[in-house]
Amino acid sequence: MTISSSAATTTPVSRPWACYSIGAVKNFHTVFRAALLSLTLMGGAAMAEQILLLPDGQSVILKDDGTWAYVEEKISGALRLDFGKSKYQQGQCYAWPSLTNDTNKFVDGLAINYSTHSANGATLRTSTLNFNVIGIGKVVTQQEYLTKFAAATCNDVAYIQIDSIDKCKIAGKSKNIQICYDLLVVYAEVIQAIK
Repeated sequence: MTISSSAATTTPVSRPWACYSIGAVKNFHTVFRAALLSLTLMGGAAMAEQILLLPDGQSVILKDDGTWAYVEEKISGALRLDFGKSKYQQGQCYAWPSLTNDTNKFVDGLAINYSTHSANGATLRTSTLNFNVIGIGKVVTQQEYLTKFAAATCNDVAYIQIDSIDKCKIAGKSKNIQICYDLLVVYAEVIQAIK
């Protein structure tokens, strides 16, 4: 019995490191470890707190621990409330108060309670001015009665007093009323304005 054998051919296995010396492989591992260490350190630096601007214009801070918080930015400038010149018409004293947003933020809403008084301190009228959606540098005007009774004329109004602020919403967030009060500057032509 004859056994014939065919010559078996094998495909060599590719070993990329086979062509390098042992010293080169050790050097490769050292460089790889150094690169890995530097990437790790850079990744840590990249995880430092970052500020993100949201589509609504607000900013948030992304913290290292995975939490976030709104960035409280300083509101500068003034909210100028101008009652202008009053006018007696149809038995009533009218004014056209306007609010000018001279701050660095968008004003979403402001409700200002005011009263008008005679020279002896008697209250002639109390009212609320509601201003909504006032862009930076924009002016909003509305008509107001300064007297409650037809018997009172514009000459009877000695002063206008700001009594309180009910709503103070700036840059999409409700603010402490004192912030709006501090920003408010009041004017009136001829009539004294008291804040």
